Amino acid sequence: MKICFFNVTTTVLVGGLETYCISVASELAKLGCEVDILGGHPAGSEPIQIPDVRVVTFPFYPAEKVPIGGTRGSRLIERLTFAYNARHFFLSQDYDVVVIVKPFDFHAMCWFRRKKDFKVVYRSGGREFYITDRLFSRCVDYFISSSHYNAAQVQDHYKVPVEVIHNGVDINKFKPRKRNLNLADRLGLKDSKVIITIGRLVGWKGLQVLMGALPDIKKAIPNVRWIVVGGGPYRDALQLKCRELKLQDSVVFSGEIPHDRLPEFISLADVMVQPSIAEEAFGITLVEAMACGIPAVGSRIGGIPEIIVHGQTGFLVPPRDKEALAEAIIKVLHDDHLRRRYGANSRERVVEHFTWASNARRLLEIFRSLSEGK
Repeated sequence: MKICFFNVTTTVLVGGLETYCISVASELAKLGCEVDILGGHPAGSEPIQIPDVRVVTFPFYPAEKVPIGGTRGSRLIERLTFAYNARHFFLSQDYDVVVIVKPFDFHAMCWFRRKKDFKVVYRSGGREFYITDRLFSRCVDYFISSSHYNAAQVQDHYKVPVEVIHNGVDINKFKPRKRNLNLADRLGLKDSKVIITIGRLVGWKGLQVLMGALPDIKKAIPNVRWIVVGGGPYRDALQLKCRELKLQDSVVFSGEIPHDRLPEFISLADVMVQPSIAEEAFGITLVEAMACGIPAVGSRIGGIPEIIVHGQTGFLVPPRDKEALAEAIIKVLHDDHLRRRYGANSRERVVEHFTWASNARRLLEIFRSLSEGK
């Protein structure tokens, strides 16, 4: 079976959506599928390489350079330029199933299906609806979502059945390990209680709430340090807030790091925090940290409660509530026994419920059913 993951950002950004495409493509290749990833051509760097997966990149016009159309309009233009440049290669292939992960690619799928016969699976990881998306959603043969929360939104909007297949993690790569003392020393984390956040630095991730909670956490735990892993447009504002609160000695901005190095950074942490203030369909980085035996604190919003079991693997707090966030983090950092117990529970939960291998096996069942016309 020949599968295509069609998504411009897979090869140019680092994030949960990109991790999904790369990880599931890799697992499907292990199951004997012929898998291509079609993505945007990364500026100034070579395309990613994945064993047994062909990666092909094409030029595109970045959304941030589009002067009109707003956020959704600019993303649509970005993806249409990508599809235009990829069209000849795409149509030269005989794909059985094409996986898309953004509704902005509905237009391209409708266009390509006028010339080629293949099935389309849309895997939703958010609520990015826009004018005309319902019309072009007719190109989709099967809808899946990363969480029950998001599935309900997609089902209500498109009036179609949606299957939930939770995101996963490579449990052989993300597993408990000893802290890298050299890395800890280099980052100034030696003998510290460490909070870690991982992800794109954008406002809706709620890192400003954690920054506001940090003074109270520091009063209770003077040796606390927060390592901020990731890059993005909100970095400058976050660093400004850090300086205003005089927390420069307590916060480390590591920038983006390669996904392969994430387990090494996670091993430095005592608690993983995801203080989102807007809809978070899932949260792959939460699962990755939990797989490493790290307890988690997250907002009770979106799909996060489907990952964290309150009082067993960590704590859930109301979004934007910096006092509740501080209290939960202090509980984890203060109590070594509780932290170890929650960490062990976290690892166990991930192994049972959130692996890329099980995700890919279910996808392959769907693909075969679609190809057989069932």
